Amino acid sequence: EKRAQGAEFVTKKRKRKPLERRKFETRRAESKHARRSQQKDSKKSKAAAARLAPEIVVVPIYWKGEAGQRAKVLSACADVEAVLSKAGKQVYVDGGHKYTP
Repeated sequence: EKRAQGAEFVTKKRKRKPLERRKFETRRAESKHARRSQQKDSKKSKAAAARLAPEIVVVPIYWKGEAGQRAKVLSACADVEAVLSKAGKQVYVDGGHKYTP
């Protein structure tokens, strides 16, 4: 209305937020940034761990027709995996059934 009457336009002076509110917003922004960087770091480390090949691969080989032999071989593989993982090695048991003697 005042502009229509020829008065000069003056912007309203904004009130500043209280100090505690400003501190809260800066802390929130900082913590958000910290969380993002931490998430990126954890994602990178998980991806790197997934890309690394295991040090030892245990391949159980048994006759397909003999269930008793399969159970014995798989239990022996589990024992080997437990011993090697206690020793600090990365072990993977390939449970595929395509290998035969």
